[in-house]
Amino acid sequence: MVTASAAREAVLKLVEHLADRRTLAVLVNLNPETCDEIEFAAQASRQLVVVAEAMEPDGPQGLRLLGPVDEKVKETLELVSRLGETDAKGANDAYTGNSMGATAWNNRFAALSQARLLTERKVGKTKYYSLALKGLVDGN
Repeated sequence: MVTASAAREAVLKLVEHLADRRTLAVLVNLNPETCDEIEFAAQASRQLVVVAEAMEPDGPQGLRLLGPVDEKVKETLELVSRLGETDAKGANDAYTGNSMGATAWNNRFAALSQARLLTERKVGKTKYYSLALKGLVDGN
């Protein structure tokens, strides 16, 4: 088992280190106690962490996010999942809630891209975003 302090000092630092190098860390096959400790540390440090139940040949299975998964994060990931790939204008056009504008979508996308939850593809001046892992939305 990993305690919250060990998660904060080792696991979350590794996740952040890999994100800085444009790599998404996925923690796999954690026991429930360790998952709870990592969740506690992730919440306290305001850091998103991806966990999976198992690793299969076609990729991680049973994905979910730990940490500060608020409604904005959920709705952004759900919208990108539904659209497959989108830019800020496309997200704003497809969004059924209160209109936010392209700047707000760009800010959300940039934060989730920095956490490596979204991948980014640039065409001219426009950035298009898609989920880094299929199934990421299903588990939350």
